[in-house]
Amino acid sequence: MKLSRYSNASVRWETDPRARNCGGFFLTLLYYVVVFALSELLRPKPKLENAKPAGLGDFSFPTATEERFVPLLWGTLQITGPNVVWWGNLIQEAITEKVSTGLFSSETITKGFRYHVGIQSALCRGTVNSLLRVWIGDDEVFAGTVSDGGTFTIDKPDLFGGEDLGGGGIVGTLKFFAGSNNQAVSSYLAVHQVVGLNNRTPAYRGTCHISPNADAVYVGTSSSIKPWKYELRRIPNGLVLDALDQFRE
Repeated sequence: MKLSRYSNASVRWETDPRARNCGGFFLTLLYYVVVFALSELLRPKPKLENAKPAGLGDFSFPTATEERFVPLLWGTLQITGPNVVWWGNLIQEAITEKVSTGLFSSETITKGFRYHVGIQSALCRGTVNSLLRVWIGDDEVFAGTVSDGGTFTIDKPDLFGGEDLGGGGIVGTLKFFAGSNNQAVSSYLAVHQVVGLNNRTPAYRGTCHISPNADAVYVGTSSSIKPWKYELRRIPNGLVLDALDQFRE
């Protein structure tokens, strides 16, 4: 009886066209799967190129001119063209991405870089009373009151569209030097800046300037730096300053 059942199944396979079509479909599917897998394994892998980092010489600043006159400020004004007198301590941080190179393979590439740069900007002759606001391009990135030797932080990592869709942003803490006659040397510049006689960093007394506080500032993913603007207040007569403060209140 068992032999008879197996014989009947064999007969049904030979005579039933649906059984033959079903078997042919799976054989064809298996064939295409094997061919596709082999083609993917044998296909030449695409040649992916890593992004190359920019060097210090590739950076462009809005205003970086030697022998430029240093303005003298009276009242409360916006400085639209601060002179970048030094930049250095460039840190290049790779931005990586995992890219598929085939059905069974992938590769990690460098698609760009985050740039951290130390920038010193000379603003005007001192002594200035306070720093009030900061803009980068047309965007206000800080508002407050910073006196001589004080620090302020800019935390705008997506200011230029972020890393995925744009050029990153700005993040860092900077120190404000009002330009007094007894102004101290910037501890940051003393480490990274080598100028003047005996390779000693000067205090830039009499010149109001901005420098990083302790670390280079994240300036985005591009070597093109947007213009910075600062609102400063300088009122030599303290009585006038007190009157203005009372008026604002």
